Amino acid sequence: MALFPLSSAFAAQQHIGQVGGLSNVWQPADSALTRPANTTAYAANQAIGSGTTALFKFSGFFRANGGSALLTGLRLVASLSGIAASNMGAIRAHLFNAAPSIAAGLVDQGAFNTLLADDLLKLGTVDFSTWNIGGGGSNLIESYGAPALSPPPIIGAQTPAPGARDLYMILVATGAFTPASGQTIQGYASATVD
Repeated sequence: MALFPLSSAFAAQQHIGQVGGLSNVWQPADSALTRPANTTAYAANQAIGSGTTALFKFSGFFRANGGSALLTGLRLVASLSGIAASNMGAIRAHLFNAAPSIAAGLVDQGAFNTLLADDLLKLGTVDFSTWNIGGGGSNLIESYGAPALSPPPIIGAQTPAPGARDLYMILVATGAFTPASGQTIQGYASATVD
């Protein structure tokens, strides 16, 4: 089975034991999350998501269980007719190599707590602060994240369990901002994978 963003020309090449790796394109999270229909302002440490989940999943992001990568970028897009750059604020993306326990029941504007139980799954964080929009007819804003390390090394889960090649992300407000009602948020990730 070929991994999603690798081209077929590169997917067949053998890289085990070689220096370097393959770069992927912007892989979208499995699904976008649509915020609830409200304009309640976020406060620091509140999760950003939908009324049912705040967890983004990138299926098959790593080439193998325990595979490693250098994260080359994260991109967020928020969309809605009439959206403004001010409808998103300072956000921190928390990255994991398995679904963290904090994700169970975590929904939009729920409190994001860092838990010791999730520490071994944590891969790092990426901050988003500047949101860009085009002309007056634009219906999306976008931001490219700044990782704490550039580019941060990340590694997939080493268990033989299904989903061990997946990347997970939770978005958390780091300060107050007022979102648009019902805006859709899509995450994208890219990396050089081995």
